[in-house]
This record gives sequence, structure tokens and C-alpha cells, in this order.
Amino acid sequence: MSRASRSLRRAAVILCLVLLLGTAGWVLLIRGLDRLFSSPNLEASLEPLKITIKKAASDFVVVRHGKTAPFLPPTGGYLIAYENDPEGFRADAKVFDTWFNATRLATQVLDRGTDRNWVRSSSEIDYLKPEDRLDAWGHAFCLLRRENTLLVISAGSAAPSTPLCRDIHMEARELAQLPHGKLLESPSRTFVLLLDKNRLQTSKPAPLPTFVPLCFCRPHLRN
Repeated sequence: MSRASRSLRRAAVILCLVLLLGTAGWVLLIRGLDRLFSSPNLEASLEPLKITIKKAASDFVVVRHGKTAPFLPPTGGYLIAYENDPEGFRADAKVFDTWFNATRLATQVLDRGTDRNWVRSSSEIDYLKPEDRLDAWGHAFCLLRRENTLLVISAGSAAPSTPLCRDIHMEARELAQLPHGKLLESPSRTFVLLLDKNRLQTSKPAPLPTFVPLCFCRPHLRN
């Protein structure tokens, strides 16, 4: 065997070893990260941060009943405010989850459904996963469609069960008065979200706020 052939074979063996060790190391790294981020302890420690972020987002996408003053972030930042009122933050995080689920549901129904007038429960939308048809409190949404406009209604946290959707009546002129893309809290503490198919197709997504004053002023959060 010539010297060139031996050198080529040696180089091939070294390359195979490098690839084998590299692949093994990558697999070990992925498994280690997976175990780390699925750790119950880590998930529990990140829970206050997740709730705080959802609370901050809810201040931008939820229109609260009876609040007409301009939005102002809490004094000292959201993390300090969470320590003072964790239960209130958890409640607002669920409202944000309801906005998110309602928006995702309405977008898929408008993209897939035909243009017509109907009222039904989200439990009847069989092309969605069962968990994607519910609000944050486990209730099915009520859906009311008027041509290209879809109204999504959540019964809210105090409702014992999903309301009877067939009892909902609303005209197009009433829908036109509702804010688009935001979750509106009604006097009865139900939540409604309106999406218009034409506006979704022609408008750009609303920009995210330039900052969310979480204020990481302290290294530890208490549950």
C-alpha cells in the first residue's frame, strides 16, 4: 500500500472518530438540556416570570370594563408588583391566555370557514384540537359570525359552565362598535373578542410595545 493510500485511510478514520464523538456529544447535550428544561424545579422557579410577562401583555390586549384612564405601568415595575399581588397577576395571566386562545380560534375559523351568518359553540368546531376550543377556565367559547366578522365570547372566570350560545343575538352595526383584535371585558365580566377577515388580510400586525417595564430590580421572586 502506498504512503498516500495509508495517509488517506488514516485521515478517513480520524474524520469518522471526530464525527462519531461530535454526534455523541450533541446527543448528550440535547438530552441534558431537555432534562434541565423539563425539570419541575426549573418550571416552578420560572412560573412567576411567565405569569408576570402574561400580565404585562394583558395590559395591552385587554380592554377592562370601567377603566378609561390611560394605561400606566405599575410603580416600581411588574416584578415588584407581582410580589405585592401574585393572585391578581395569576388572574390577569388567565385573561391573557383567553385572549390568545380566542384570537387563534377566530383566525382559524375565518381562514377555513365559509362566509355566512351563524351562532355556535366552539365545541362544534371539529377541525380544532379540543384544548384549542376552550378559554383559560375550561369553558367552550361562543362564536357569532356575521359575514366576514367573527365574535368570540368567553363566559369568564365566574361562570359555572359554558353559556347557551343560541341565546346570543347581535347585529352588524353593534359589532362595528367593538374594538378589533382586543379582548373586551363586559359589565357582566364576560369577555368578547372581535376579528374581521378583511382587516386581517389588509392590515399589518400591530407592533409590539417598545418596552415592557418588568424592572428586574431584585434577584428572587417569592411564590
